[in-house]
Amino acid sequence: MYCMDWYQGTASEMRTVQFMIARSQVVCIIPAILFGRYEYALFIRIIKTAYSYVTVMGS
Repeated sequence: MYCMDWYQGTASEMRTVQFMIARSQVVCIIPAILFGRYEYALFIRIIKTAYSYVTVMGS
């Protein structure tokens, strides 16, 4: 994507790239009913930490 000459593509390809850029600007928020709302990065950090604990406990 970074090395792609999107400006030299067809009109359809240019619209697709513009859509992907616009969509990537929106923050992904995951609702948790009891705990509030989390951004995707925090959710991933929680999952990684939980996986680490499970791995340590299992070994």
